[in-house]
Amino acid sequence: MNKTQKGAWGGLVLVVFLLMIPVIDIVEKDLGSLLTHLVGYSVGLPLLILVIYLIHKINTQPGVNFDERDKLIIKKAIIIAFAVVSIGLIAWYILTLFSLGETGFISVSKLPVIVYTASILFIFVCSLAVLVQYGRQKGEKS
Repeated sequence: MNKTQKGAWGGLVLVVFLLMIPVIDIVEKDLGSLLTHLVGYSVGLPLLILVIYLIHKINTQPGVNFDERDKLIIKKAIIIAFAVVSIGLIAWYILTLFSLGETGFISVSKLPVIVYTASILFIFVCSLAVLVQYGRQKGEKS
């Protein structure tokens, strides 16, 4: 497994971590206690440090693990992720327009949620596209 594949797996782990943040926030708002706040930070911060350390370790490994094929795979993955996020945002816009009508409005507090979701979707699709492309190339060699 080369550096690009390890980075893609790291991206999937990062997505899981980023999805945990809103869940912890919802639990904390429901319970509203200092204990859940402390537990969230005492578990979340070490996990964040671990994810950052693992991604840093993958990126600083010695040796040549990156060639033209890897560059092409990453380029295709970024294009695929951009297309999926763009289509998702356009679909969200159209559904919002039809459900709220032309005179409807969205609270400003919802806009960061949309950006956060789009960012997570981009990382997920990009990482998944990298792994799928390597899986296809492995299948073609057999």
